[in-house]
Amino acid sequence: MDTKNTLMTQGSIATVYPPDVTAEDEELLVSAIAGWPSNLRTAIETLHGVNGRTHQQWKDHYLTHKARLDAMAAAKMAASALSTSDPPSRSSSCGEELSGRESDTSFGDSAPVASEHNHASTASKAWQWTEAEINELAEHVASIPRDSKTIGRMDWPRCQAKIPRRSVRAIGAYYNRHTSEIEEVIKKMGSGHQDQVAGPSRGGGACEGPAESDGQVAESDGEMEDAEDGVEWPVPFVVYGDNSHLDEGGQKLRSDF
Repeated sequence: MDTKNTLMTQGSIATVYPPDVTAEDEELLVSAIAGWPSNLRTAIETLHGVNGRTHQQWKDHYLTHKARLDAMAAAKMAASALSTSDPPSRSSSCGEELSGRESDTSFGDSAPVASEHNHASTASKAWQWTEAEINELAEHVASIPRDSKTIGRMDWPRCQAKIPRRSVRAIGAYYNRHTSEIEEVIKKMGSGHQDQVAGPSRGGGACEGPAESDGQVAESDGEMEDAEDGVEWPVPFVVYGDNSHLDEGGQKLRSDF
């Protein structure tokens, strides 16, 4: 076993990382690989710029430690798919890796498969974003003022409280990769809300004039009624039917009152 990469500590295998790579870096890399089991290239590309490393640097580290990282990612995928049962056992060769960097031909589109248990497809479905999660993300983004949508102001921890299955980093990465799709969801949510507020159109035709016209007409009618109530009619004058030209006795009224 290569002592450059591993050492024995209290009966267990402890990984020794290169000076420029931390345990957190490798955990991010393994999580990305396990999160994109159907597209390894995309998994590596999502880490571009994370912790100050470029896509090529992540790729080089993966190819140099491919055997060990594949085994770790496969175990993580299997453990996620079998969260209610015992995790699959790892083969004795999982702790060993080939020395030297593997060629770019080893960097394919397919992700590692868990040994002894074929749960890659199940893990793939488990890591896919659900419609409910996407809607929660869209609602969160919609709640952020447009002038505040800059790096560090998206408040991903608050969003993560509603999507506990995703990490804060994963939520931010997903939004960065699917910004246009999330914006489309927000637009659909907004149009649906407007339709509920507007309700069905009257009579199936287009409305003529502003919505306030009914209220304006009603106020005008009220003003007219008030004006009629203030009119002082002559005492003998009767305002009903065609007999308005006669007094109560049926006599023709004078026109010069």
